[in-house]
Amino acid sequence: MQLSRAICYLLKEVIIVDIIELIKYENENTALDFKAIQYKKEMYESFLKDIMAMANALVDGNRYIVIGVKHLPNGDKEYKSIPSGDFVDEATYQQLIKSNIEPDIELKYEALNMEGNLLGVFTISSCENQPYMMGKKYKSLNEGDSYIRRGSQQCRLKRSNLDKMIYERRRKESISVYLPYQRTLQLEFEGINGILISAKKSLENLIPLFDSSWKPIEAMVSNIQLSTWDAIIKSDIFPFIPEKSSQALYETVNSVYNVVRTIKTIGAKMVFFKEWMEYDKKTENPQPINSIKLYLITNAIPEAKQAIDIALENITNSIIIIKKNLI
Repeated sequence: MQLSRAICYLLKEVIIVDIIELIKYENENTALDFKAIQYKKEMYESFLKDIMAMANALVDGNRYIVIGVKHLPNGDKEYKSIPSGDFVDEATYQQLIKSNIEPDIELKYEALNMEGNLLGVFTISSCENQPYMMGKKYKSLNEGDSYIRRGSQQCRLKRSNLDKMIYERRRKESISVYLPYQRTLQLEFEGINGILISAKKSLENLIPLFDSSWKPIEAMVSNIQLSTWDAIIKSDIFPFIPEKSSQALYETVNSVYNVVRTIKTIGAKMVFFKEWMEYDKKTENPQPINSIKLYLITNAIPEAKQAIDIALENITNSIIIIKKNLI
């Protein structure tokens, strides 16, 4: 219990330091706003617009509104300390948000002592359920009104903003769906990697006599399955995978399937050569057997090795992509 409290305390201290760094060195931006004075009752309409706009901002992570800081045109900061007796209780603001904006916004309002000044910090977090809008009329704000912050400005939510929000939500939902597949896909590629390495070793040790020499290799690659990959393709995940990553994965899968096709095609030719040999047995002509040997040594084995080498390289690249969470 004491350890947990200590960790929570340390995390809070780190967050405070980060906020102080933002106040000192950052200008107003999409996720950071400065206000010289607290929102009083006559300013609640502006407060609702500001919180709604921040929550709708198309950025990741927390958003902050810092009270008691005047951001001057030259970039300097002027502190306007809040009298301790005038500090508004967090519950007042939370109730105002809860009563007027939907869906719910996770909001905190905390005091921050900085260089002898009492500041207030609004933290808007977990903005995963955009768009946020007015659930009912409040003064000049009508039900359904919605605002978004871009840079240091706020404006009414437009169709293009809504499209981006919907796209981003689908992307994040797809990523959460992908995560359970991630480890399975990695294991699938690693298993295929092992099969291909074994197949390549068998090729190097192959005694090119009859099609029976080829059948164990064909049996190896016949065990290759890409069921996890097939599941990803059938889901809504794939359109949200970055283009470079999806291209690399496609190349890997195609190269693996090319190995299977190549070895099975060679196996079919081997059967044909064997039938040809059986047909010419009566003539005691060694040409069919020599043809099989020549075909294996000069064409089939090099072709299969090349296909396996390409697949192995692609698998290595794909495993790196998966481990680095680039999907």
